[in-house]
Amino acid sequence: MIPTQYARIFNGIVGNLPKATQLAKYFSSTSSTLFKDVNARNSLSSTPTKSFFSTDPLKFTKEIVTGKLNAYVADLKFADKPIINITSPLKDGREVLVRRLGPKDVDQIVGFHANAKWGIFDSMANDQNRVDAIKSYMFNAANTDCDVLVAIVDGAIVGLAEYEDRPGEMEERIDENMLSELKLSASDVCVSKTMVLEKMQGIGVGAALKKAQLISARDGGFEAIVSRTASQSVINIVKKLGGTVTSDVCPWTCIRIE
Repeated sequence: MIPTQYARIFNGIVGNLPKATQLAKYFSSTSSTLFKDVNARNSLSSTPTKSFFSTDPLKFTKEIVTGKLNAYVADLKFADKPIINITSPLKDGREVLVRRLGPKDVDQIVGFHANAKWGIFDSMANDQNRVDAIKSYMFNAANTDCDVLVAIVDGAIVGLAEYEDRPGEMEERIDENMLSELKLSASDVCVSKTMVLEKMQGIGVGAALKKAQLISARDGGFEAIVSRTASQSVINIVKKLGGTVTSDVCPWTCIRIE
């Protein structure tokens, strides 16, 4: 998934690529497992100051970020969803806890997002749209037809898995050929995005998030989870869970919920 505000830029880049192999190379150079839609649900404004997230022109201190987000979360009403609280072993001997993002997680999710990489869009991201992304996470965790789960290792959030009932604005529509072949409709599936801190990749955090996400999506009444990703790690997880991967350069994936 490509962030909403960068979709036009990305389309312009792709239009200048003469071969699909160049697109594959372009994607393989990214380090993130997620291109997050950061379309703002409620705009956030503040006086520019020393940046907590980056060195971009629009800047926020950690205190401003957490203060605004705490005020936003205080006005959210969290739906009564089935509890997700799953502990799994990791390849390095530690354990990961996967649970739903909650109203008390503002400080943790701010720290996580400050350390997360957005791959090819790092140079275009700024403090404002990063904060808007965190607001979107909280909104989706609080509401039905969507959810946000976090992976916690040694007391810190190191990964995040989100799903919504449809693609974000300006994001590509779900591959209709894939849905037809799997005898699914767009209303049967939710659209997933996953992010794991680079230093925590390859030890089972992403797999733990995806397995827990399948449970959450089942509780939400969906029949399958779909995503579009260039991440080989995500593709490998999908295959291990018996999912389908299209043959596109940046493929769609689908995992049926048993």
